[in-house]
Amino acid sequence: MLVIFLSLGNLLVPGVSFAFDPRFENLEPDARMVPWNTVSRVALESGKFPPVYRSISGTELGRYLDLAGDVTDWSEQATADWWRARFLLAGGGKSWTGCECKTYPYSLRLQGRVITGFSELGDILPAEAGLAWAPGWNASFEPVVDWSAGVFWATVSARLSGQVATGGETFLGTEPLTWPGWSLATGRDQVRQARIKDDVWFLDAPRFLVGAQLGNWSLTGGWAPRRTGPGLTGALTLDYAGASFPALTARRTSPFQWSGFMDFVAPDNLLLRAGKVSKRTVHYNDPWAHYRKEARPWFFQWLLGWDVFPWFRTTFTHTVMATAREGTLWPDLIQVNFPLIGTTWRESESGPITDRLFAVQMEFRWRNAPWPLLPAQA
Repeated sequence: MLVIFLSLGNLLVPGVSFAFDPRFENLEPDARMVPWNTVSRVALESGKFPPVYRSISGTELGRYLDLAGDVTDWSEQATADWWRARFLLAGGGKSWTGCECKTYPYSLRLQGRVITGFSELGDILPAEAGLAWAPGWNASFEPVVDWSAGVFWATVSARLSGQVATGGETFLGTEPLTWPGWSLATGRDQVRQARIKDDVWFLDAPRFLVGAQLGNWSLTGGWAPRRTGPGLTGALTLDYAGASFPALTARRTSPFQWSGFMDFVAPDNLLLRAGKVSKRTVHYNDPWAHYRKEARPWFFQWLLGWDVFPWFRTTFTHTVMATAREGTLWPDLIQVNFPLIGTTWRESESGPITDRLFAVQMEFRWRNAPWPLLPAQA
């Protein structure tokens, strides 16, 4: 698959000192447009762990891009410098600012993206929020509008995508390659639709998000590509190659600070999320029969993490898709989100219908290690 990305905005010059545009410091940039590999590399080379969350606010992202690391890969350093320049210029695009006579004057920014390329079989594009291309030449146009005023912000993007010219494989809909066998929350079942569609154009909104930065808390609500989980990839529980879905999210932007001994056990990272995924067929059993129904499951997630030492951190993550067999989930919310041992087994015959994942991640980081066999730094 050949893919070409173009960003429509200002011409950016690398090598300038980073200083994030204060007009958009609370806004969370689109996770698809942030160079997470570069951010992680700069963080690790500077003696810091990479961010646990994706997305993070511009201020948080700036802290990582502005770290003074011992970077020996000059290509990577040039990439980091380019991104510093990009955020210095408010992310590119065209910006307008309201009257300075206001206590919190608004700021508005218009940007755009163009993606074009060739797909032999038709597939879902990685890290593009469920964008599906048919076999042949395809294109996608995505204007983006960001708004900010004080602690509040909003961002909207519309995406028009479709086939520009035929090519690649032609499917009738009965071939095995049009039935990839996926049925996941990340939307991989869209592969079938991608491979059998031809000249149809689609209009969708990958991001329709509002947020507020209230002290050490970030609150967001709406549709957005989401990728949150333990580890450097952050994709264990959600992969933003899947389509956007609506959710409410609350997360800490800085560690908790408790008094006395309790400060040692105070979490450094906390995320709470609740949303609804797309409609799907749900299968479930009781002691007498097997059933299935169409439902839009709820998605719940909590993440709790500690930076125990400068060289070690651990993260606990629980995610679950859930729907009620009958009625509502309200009576079962505690059980759904904080299951005891054996809960999942009991739910196979009674109670809410769930599909959950619980993960414990431990990460170690070291530099200039004296041992001869393991890597000198990781």
